[in-house]
Amino acid sequence: MLPQHPQAISAGKIKIKLENQRFDVDTRKIQRDMADLLAVFENKLICEPYPNYKRRVPNAEFENDKSNRYSWSKDYKELKLVGLNINQALSLRLVNKYLVSLLPKVTIDDLEPLFEEAANVLTHFEKNALSKWQNKIAIVEATQPLIHPVVKPVINDAVGQALLSEKQINITYTRHDSKTNNYSLNPIGLVLRNGSHYLIATKVGTHERRQFALHRIKKIELLEDNPVEQIDNCTLEDCLQDGQMGFNLTGPAAYGMINFVGVFDTITANHLSESKLSKDQRVEKIDDDHYQVSATIKETEQLYWWLLSFGSRVEVKEPQHLREKMAKTAQAMLDRYVTDTYL
Repeated sequence: MLPQHPQAISAGKIKIKLENQRFDVDTRKIQRDMADLLAVFENKLICEPYPNYKRRVPNAEFENDKSNRYSWSKDYKELKLVGLNINQALSLRLVNKYLVSLLPKVTIDDLEPLFEEAANVLTHFEKNALSKWQNKIAIVEATQPLIHPVVKPVINDAVGQALLSEKQINITYTRHDSKTNNYSLNPIGLVLRNGSHYLIATKVGTHERRQFALHRIKKIELLEDNPVEQIDNCTLEDCLQDGQMGFNLTGPAAYGMINFVGVFDTITANHLSESKLSKDQRVEKIDDDHYQVSATIKETEQLYWWLLSFGSRVEVKEPQHLREKMAKTAQAMLDRYVTDTYL
């Protein structure tokens, strides 16, 4: 767990890492062990007093932990305990490139030395065709590329710790209308959607299920003495199945299932034949240019936005209320562009 200088870690942080691995140990025991290690690894292990560390890293989040910081000397070359082959190095490189945003900080911290070693291995084997694989794949979002909001590291770390330890949190949150509210929450899970991170949680006491964009959380407090309230049928998977990340509903029922029927052009219908809306989807040819697609799907605002993205290449037939909403939107767009009538 000890990083290589200039990174460093306190006994308190080591204690948290051990607790996450189900080891029950107090901070004083860790400090005694560190003293023993310092005697064995003289000039190789560094013990940095808190005042020195604070001067060296003035912007670090200390969370009232004013104990000594420990690290391996940067010149200590015997730290590489794992020899990676090129397949393992490539896998770690891809994890570092594409999946880091989905992993808790405690995991990232442990993987950092391996990420560095993986980069070294791939450089060493640069003439091997497999080492070039990382430059031959990419993940492209299916939406307009956007500059994603930045989440403060202290917020991200605290949310991750709350989820791992299953503790409640208090947050100060700025809503879309710029109003600021305070919430006491039972964290359920973290979702990455279109580059933004969302915390799914229930309000303490009411069990009302909500989603919170991490970049809108201004302050957070981890309530280490308050375990989350256990609620039946309230796992992250339950929330996603209920349409929690589908935004507001388009119809009269909360994320109800609908029998969708729409007419699409040939190109879109061919795409839906390969990437289906549902397992019971049916595609029927009307003429050379049009196909009718039927499917049982969940009705969410995301569905509505998706249908709007096709413009005149789709006509919603059923359900009637969704057809009327599409028509109303189309008329409003016509008014905006033709008569300059604002919505």
